[in-house]
Amino acid sequence: MAASISFKLELPIWNYDGSSTYQSEGANSDTFLYPVAMYRDPFRLGNNKLVLCDTYKYNKKPTDCLINDGSVNFWN
Repeated sequence: MAASISFKLELPIWNYDGSSTYQSEGANSDTFLYPVAMYRDPFRLGNNKLVLCDTYKYNKKPTDCLINDGSVNFWN
């Protein structure tokens, strides 16, 4: 990776089936990962990064396991 990543601008929002992790129920089980912090990976050398994410339901409401204090707002 030649340049550093501005994590909020350049990292994609990922999604997965939240029913497989018990974060949602059958219908509308899409769960989205929004990056909130990025750190140098202390376990691997080079430009590897660890990205911490918050999880949101299909309707943009936090999942029940979300512990962010709400200071990060992705919807603005």
